[in-house]
Amino acid sequence: MDNAASGAAYIQAQLDRSRGFINVNTDSMEFYALRALEYAQRDSLIKHQSEAHNLLAGVAHRRGDLPRCLDEALIALSGFESIVDSVGQARMLTNIAIIYSTLQLYPESIDYATRGLALERVVGDSLHLANILTELARQYLLVGQSKRGLSLLQEARIIQSKVDVVFPDQELNIQFSRAFADLGQVDSSVYYADLALTALKPTSNEYGLMQGYLAMGYALMAQNPREALVLLEYAYEDAARLSDIHTALETQRLLKLVNKQVGDYMQALYHDSIQGVYNDTLFSLQKATTIADLSSQFDLERQRMQNELLLKEQASFEKEMSQQRAANNIMAFVLVLVMAGGLGLWFLFRRVKKLNTLMEAQREENLLTNERLKEMVEESSQQNEQIQEKNAKLEDLNAYKDKLFSLISHDFRSPLASVISLLQVLENGLMTPEESRTFAKQVGLRVQHTFQLVSNLLYWSKSQMKGINPNPQVFRIEETLREVKGVYYPIAEAKWVKLHIELEGDHQVYADPDMVQTVLRNLVSNAIKYTPNQGSVTVEIQPGVSGITVAVKDTGLGMDADTKNRLFNDHVTSRLGTQNEKGTGIGLALSKDFVDMNSGKIWVESLPEQGSTFFLYLPSPKTDDNSNTVEPQNEPMELVGM
Repeated sequence: MDNAASGAAYIQAQLDRSRGFINVNTDSMEFYALRALEYAQRDSLIKHQSEAHNLLAGVAHRRGDLPRCLDEALIALSGFESIVDSVGQARMLTNIAIIYSTLQLYPESIDYATRGLALERVVGDSLHLANILTELARQYLLVGQSKRGLSLLQEARIIQSKVDVVFPDQELNIQFSRAFADLGQVDSSVYYADLALTALKPTSNEYGLMQGYLAMGYALMAQNPREALVLLEYAYEDAARLSDIHTALETQRLLKLVNKQVGDYMQALYHDSIQGVYNDTLFSLQKATTIADLSSQFDLERQRMQNELLLKEQASFEKEMSQQRAANNIMAFVLVLVMAGGLGLWFLFRRVKKLNTLMEAQREENLLTNERLKEMVEESSQQNEQIQEKNAKLEDLNAYKDKLFSLISHDFRSPLASVISLLQVLENGLMTPEESRTFAKQVGLRVQHTFQLVSNLLYWSKSQMKGINPNPQVFRIEETLREVKGVYYPIAEAKWVKLHIELEGDHQVYADPDMVQTVLRNLVSNAIKYTPNQGSVTVEIQPGVSGITVAVKDTGLGMDADTKNRLFNDHVTSRLGTQNEKGTGIGLALSKDFVDMNSGKIWVESLPEQGSTFFLYLPSPKTDDNSNTVEPQNEPMELVGM
């Protein structure tokens, strides 16, 4: 590649080509942005690097990769800050505010938008100033500060009236409609929403039209709920087609409220379930963005240190060049004096000697400077290693936190939300007695299911943090089975599953009673969950030489060899039951831990569509004649398919 190809003009041409493919071809846009970034990094052109990262953020946003989008945008902002580019900083602050708003992280969004607004007021670009005023107003409306948002919208309208713009006017009308709706001024809200829809319908702006339908539906909720339902359905269809999670979530929330308002509680419950799915999706994106933000902070710190080192190297190089030019000038002067005649020879000798001394001192100073630079590089390397070590520790801690939060988010919050929705429908009092009994029965089953989830999560979290120890005692296994039957017999009966638990006999074991009860509850609960209607679950006690084996047998779905291999490991996995029952996916892993703590064994025999039998072996109380550990008689030497 020649010099022209690596210069600023060539890099700018690649950036312009990338911008030309915005909304046309995302792959081509990414190709030219990456090429520009490669040459900008080679030539140490920080501004061009930042512009390339901004374009790559746009590529990630169009592909729905919000964590990467935020990462690229933060790198671009850091670059513009390092060269004190106010225009670039203002644009990036606005873009980052929009990304955080999409993730419903409104405090962060308002913070970045406020910083961007302060810079835009200094820069003085009217169009961009109006845009960021509109964006900041939208954030305040979303957090309920309607009057503050309306004030910013009015300022944006005054600024836009002085410049020639088209689409931002419709965005302003949509936001004006939302603000007046929040303030209870329905007529004004409908007026601005109608202005926006009238201007957008003849265009191909699908995103703007979606927002217009949402604004009009929101405005008509109190005045004409039936028409509001139609408009909100239009908005949701567009949001689903455009993969706009934020708008889809908002439309589902409003559809639920309007259906409650018109008395269609079953439809309200349906929209509540869809809203829960979108909430979970957005929660996962927020977690991924948090991880990307931590990674970006590490990359930004490393980039900052590289920039500082680069600037120091450039300063050292310029200093050496200046010294070289001074030396060349001195030598030329010496030659002129020699040619002028021998009379100046003595003077020149003294002068050259003095200059040599100065140059030697300067050389030694340069050597010291180089040594200091090497020390700085070594220190920077050590700091990078420390940052990497800390980052690894943070990733481990964050992985555990994400694992626990994910369990609570998907498996604990959803049942509680369903129970709350059912109770709200019951509280309304518009249902028949038969419907009320049916809903009450569902509430009871979901509460029992939620209790099992809470128990497993608490035991599991304590075991993960090494905060639980067994307390072995001698007790009758029949008493524990009687308590388990009392809990799960109504659940099995509600599902039309026959539950038979053997309670006769006097079989004593030596183990922690609470842990054993948790294991048996998990096994019986799973057996009922994966057994269809008219099926059966049987629990038997099989005495052995040194202990007893409890067998939990069902006529359910069964499982293949791959599922059995992963059944008792630490990976959190779960599948729906025969009536779409949910679980945490940690019940069997927790059971395996508890059984190991009590010197027991647990295994399974199962084939697809032929049911499953789980075996739990527990040792008998130790006596003088029975002090050695003996393997359970019923455990096979090698399990088929394991």
